[in-house]
Amino acid sequence: MGIQECPKCHSMCERVNRKDKRVVCPLCSARGAMEFHFCWHCLHEWVGSGIDKCGNDDCSGEDKRLKILRECKKKTIVGVLGCPSIRACLQCGMLIEHDRACKHMVCTCGQKFCFICLKPAVDDQY
Repeated sequence: MGIQECPKCHSMCERVNRKDKRVVCPLCSARGAMEFHFCWHCLHEWVGSGIDKCGNDDCSGEDKRLKILRECKKKTIVGVLGCPSIRACLQCGMLIEHDRACKHMVCTCGQKFCFICLKPAVDDQY
């Protein structure tokens, strides 16, 4: 999942390297005298001096969205039993909750996909 919300300014930030746990918010950094770093997993300001651990006691080291996806309720969508009620966008990783009868989704980033099978739409064909 490639985009997280900055805990300070709430802008969307993308990781340069998918392995990095320490992320720089370009908007906060441009506004201040110093770069603003936050933890990709716990979404708190980076307080540690290392590159692997953010220094926050409550950080599990796991992206919070993965827990949400694992523990979300199951539902029936268009006759398909046991579908997760929440999915992550294929392109940006934004969590999307299914709240309509239709299985076709359009994320705010523009990605179109089937909520049931996660197949991306090609030329508006799902």
